[in-house]
Amino acid sequence: MSLYTQYYRRTITEYQTGLKLVLGGTGLGKTSSLAALIKSGEYPADVKFIYVANRIQLLREMAEQIENKRWYIQQQKDADQLALVLDNRSLQEFLHHELTPKLLAEYRRLEHLPATSLNELHNKIERFDRARHMGAQGAGLIDLGDLASDTLKPLKGLLSLARQLAISTPQLRQELDQRQAQTLADLPVWPQLFPYIHFQADDECRLLLLTVHKGFHGVFDGQRTMRLGRWERQSGWRYVFVFDEFDFLENDLLDLLAHDREVRDPFGLVQTFYERLCQRKLTHPHYLTRRPEWQPVKQMMLDIRDRIDSLQSKHSIKFPEITHFVTDEPELQGRAIFQSNRSLVNRNVFLAPDAPRPNSFTLTADKKEGGHNAFVLFDVVTRVVKDIIRLFKRLQAEHEDIYFEVLRQCFGGTDYLQEIRQVNQIGAQHELCETNYGNLLTNGFGLYEIETGRSQLTDPDEVALLYLSLNDSPEAMIRALAQRHLVFGLSATAHIRRVLRNFDWSGLEHAAAPGTSFAPIPNTRDDEDDVRHANSCKAKRRQNTITYDVVKPLSSNTRFGEQLSGMAHADPTHFGHQNGALPHRLRRVQHFFGLLTRLAALEPDELADSQSHLVFLSSVKQVKRLLDLGGDEDGWYGAVARQNAAGDKNLQMYDVWCYDETRQRRVSCAVALYDAQFGQELRDDLALQQQYNALFWTGQPVVVLTTYPSAGNGVNLQYYQTPADYETNNNNGKRDFRFLHLLEAPYFYFGGVRQTETAAEQHAIIKRDVYGVMKLLFAKQITVGQAKGLLGQIRNLHLFNSQYLRTEDGILNQFGVYVQALGRIERVWQRMQPQKLLLDRQVYGAFEQVAIAPDLAAERENYLRYASGNMATLLQAIGEEATRERIALEDELHDLRRDNDAARAAIHQMVLDLEQFKLYRQPSDARQRWEWLRADVLRHDFSRAVISDEELPERGRPSQLRRIRGTFRSEYVHEGRLLINHELHLAPHDTRSSEFAPWDLNSVYRVFNNHLSSALATHFRVRGYEMAFVESGTYLLPYVYQSILVGAVGEEVIEAVLKSYAHIRATSAAVPDELFEVADLKVDGRPIYIDCKNFGARTLRQFALEADDLLYHLKLNEEHFKERMVSKWKSLNQHTHSTGTDPCRLIVMNLFHDEASKLDFYNEHFEPVSDWAQARIAVLTGTLNPHSTDNSDLLTKSCETLLALL
Repeated sequence: MSLYTQYYRRTITEYQTGLKLVLGGTGLGKTSSLAALIKSGEYPADVKFIYVANRIQLLREMAEQIENKRWYIQQQKDADQLALVLDNRSLQEFLHHELTPKLLAEYRRLEHLPATSLNELHNKIERFDRARHMGAQGAGLIDLGDLASDTLKPLKGLLSLARQLAISTPQLRQELDQRQAQTLADLPVWPQLFPYIHFQADDECRLLLLTVHKGFHGVFDGQRTMRLGRWERQSGWRYVFVFDEFDFLENDLLDLLAHDREVRDPFGLVQTFYERLCQRKLTHPHYLTRRPEWQPVKQMMLDIRDRIDSLQSKHSIKFPEITHFVTDEPELQGRAIFQSNRSLVNRNVFLAPDAPRPNSFTLTADKKEGGHNAFVLFDVVTRVVKDIIRLFKRLQAEHEDIYFEVLRQCFGGTDYLQEIRQVNQIGAQHELCETNYGNLLTNGFGLYEIETGRSQLTDPDEVALLYLSLNDSPEAMIRALAQRHLVFGLSATAHIRRVLRNFDWSGLEHAAAPGTSFAPIPNTRDDEDDVRHANSCKAKRRQNTITYDVVKPLSSNTRFGEQLSGMAHADPTHFGHQNGALPHRLRRVQHFFGLLTRLAALEPDELADSQSHLVFLSSVKQVKRLLDLGGDEDGWYGAVARQNAAGDKNLQMYDVWCYDETRQRRVSCAVALYDAQFGQELRDDLALQQQYNALFWTGQPVVVLTTYPSAGNGVNLQYYQTPADYETNNNNGKRDFRFLHLLEAPYFYFGGVRQTETAAEQHAIIKRDVYGVMKLLFAKQITVGQAKGLLGQIRNLHLFNSQYLRTEDGILNQFGVYVQALGRIERVWQRMQPQKLLLDRQVYGAFEQVAIAPDLAAERENYLRYASGNMATLLQAIGEEATRERIALEDELHDLRRDNDAARAAIHQMVLDLEQFKLYRQPSDARQRWEWLRADVLRHDFSRAVISDEELPERGRPSQLRRIRGTFRSEYVHEGRLLINHELHLAPHDTRSSEFAPWDLNSVYRVFNNHLSSALATHFRVRGYEMAFVESGTYLLPYVYQSILVGAVGEEVIEAVLKSYAHIRATSAAVPDELFEVADLKVDGRPIYIDCKNFGARTLRQFALEADDLLYHLKLNEEHFKERMVSKWKSLNQHTHSTGTDPCRLIVMNLFHDEASKLDFYNEHFEPVSDWAQARIAVLTGTLNPHSTDNSDLLTKSCETLLALL
């Protein structure tokens, strides 16, 4: 359908440049309308199109629609283009041409780098040719792309030189004249090797097909490389760029930017540049004075020199004379310093004024008189490194004649030469912006991470400064492109405003000069009418509806569910561990088998009624693992892999059966695992196409599992309804899936670093994650304190995902993913049966929020302007039903607020009694009552709380839990969880509303109760303490749970660790009355006290917030913690007899920490000291290893170190 042709034509006629979004759901004909426009020729005669997509399959589909091969050309991968000219022998024609040796001699004479001989060219080509013919044998061993790029570099230089010589006056000693140079430049190999040359030269060729990856790394025009963000206009022509799958372009470009090469040692690079160019060349009065066009370049050099000199002249910082860094402060390890137009770090770093070592900068956390903030140095170095890269990019683009010469002068014989040349993208110039957001988007950022222990054996004080940089942003790249060309972005969700995974143009607004702001070309009423008309036409053809339901995973309380849980726990390789990924991965397979058991419960006539099911998960690895096992021991399911008719392809298909214990029925179905790679193979292989489509012709249910990233790759999953339709390629016989299952919410918007990844991959992940944090900060989505806290854990930012997903931006991002997934079943233009959407509760929550949340009303209305009728109806139905359910739910809610407040007041009174007891020993039973309450809570001694005193045959002692009324009764607990909202209302377990979040009652025990044979579990068992809640109907009130149980569990675990792993007896009984609750435990016979903490990751992040932060907490902050620890130590020291050899010490032991645990030492003023001997206060951030696999690695390395010291 060509319903968008006028949309394109109208914009092309009216605008020369700018970005125009082409909105509307998938399958409306946005791409096919572009093909129709090109074929029609009804557009301005000076227009050429460049179609950019993230998948080669989309390029091929566009080529098929254009049909006439003279009208388009595709830029293949470097390896494919090189293979083409080798196969047709046009490259050999150049290599054996009689003039080629002369061109190479001229290339060497002009000192082009690297120098190349004819033999070296032959050797490069032969290496590539051997590698490509190895085929599968060389896969993973040889990178054809790298070999091809290495071969093309000198060929590009030779062509560029030939073209230059063909139009230039011959120089003295030049071996090649203009005519000879033109002969070489006109050889047919060049447009075949570099298709962009053909696209420019052939007036009939109106379309260039390009991948995003190739556009980023660039295409060669015979003289220079054109890249997205730096794509020059061709004289006499207008270029119209069309980006398909624009929804995912920001993420794709960010990934490419994060993987772009960078300077590894910025201080060394600047020092080399300064010494070689500034001191040796710029001091010479005639340097770069021969031609007036070189003057702007020289001025750039002088500006860079002046910026470097300012460190000495303004700040007395001896750089670049000194580039060596040292410190003896271990707390600086891992500190990350963000640099854009401002520096951001969770704690300042200074250059000590009196460096104890010559020729070194000493880094310190303490500001001393005469010292300098290290950010001054880092800021200049970050800016200068980027300006040096810009300098050479400009030389390469505008002054190729001196580019290699100046590059050699600066960096010849060093690694910096290659590093500078390998940077692909950077903004043309440093921009000054009104906002921090604008500076981030236009100038990128630099990031320094302090690494201690670099020379552990020879110079322990030496530190390295790991430098990471993002030199551009996706927004700036598209802006630069749209300022020179007209750009279309084809998208179903780009108008849903988000900060992450989307272009956010607000940072490019200029309040001071609105005319210079950048934003997409506004959509007109005619544009909106076109989209509405397309939606209406499609709806008339489909004539169907979409309904929805919320589904649950297979319950662990069923026999099959219990078996499934056991299989997952027994397979940590694929499912992970209890404290890690296991719960999420187990839920994933529970959802899959929940679907199969629901199919088993259907009547036979329902099973025969087009049961085609498309399932979206975050990963299919765990499902594949269970299917590959073939079944379970008890016979709940079975699976047999089908032999692929097409051989070893990427589609895995299984015949699966599953038994439903409720209905006592068994269902058989076909299951296929489908991803983007298979989508491409399916298109190319007829045998595979036939096998896939045949799945739907047997009358049994078909379940196809795919992942959310495949929606991002535009995978289309339609199938032919009958063999006849398939044989005749009858598009009217194509069908969408009837049932769409969104059974998992996308989670990883921040990746986090894994040690198994390469250093380059780790650095790319850090850059992506930090960029996301800073976008959220500067877009006012998080506070400065939150950002600083996150910068303190740049290798573990995956821990921020759960918090991010609760933000409006997180909700809208999830909704955007679901819209893309829904687009996979709204593609065909034929009559469809009613379709149904099956949602996990968390997925439903995002739909519900978008449908009814007042804060999202503007985004909801904006989305609906371009949504299909079915999507609009679906969102309206969810909103209306959610509103009705919430009203009906009001009578079923259990309100805990009054009981919780009463328990809070009773506990506070007990705390006041304890303070009086420590001072005056009154009330005399205050300590005893507190210890009884603690024991009641640990034992879950609820019977004392619900049975009156008269009914107790042997009262023993008063129940403190009953006295404070610390429990509540509820039948709403399901599988150890309650649904609770911020107002402490409990809802039935089947409530769908996202207002209520799961409260996992057993989460406090999970850090150790999956090791029931460990000494920790034995400690609890011997004392009669519970390690999980029994679903008895009685539970602890939230305040009692958080203030008593969480802390008491931490104390008991730490006591057990000391006793069982270090044979150290430390008890609360040993703490004197006057110090009760100042410390939790005291080591028998020694003046060592333990303060036990059970802080979670979110609480620990809270410590970084500053006093002016909106989320600042009066007690959960770093300064309060320091003051409290100093005060505690003074009290302990005052009441404790100690000696010089065994002084009074306070050890703070936190139960566990998601990041790598640390052990830090401080003196009595909480100032850092280097070792245990000097320490009066020690802080252990994590006692237990949160990722332990068995009893042997329960403790962190830092904890083991502490135990050895004790």
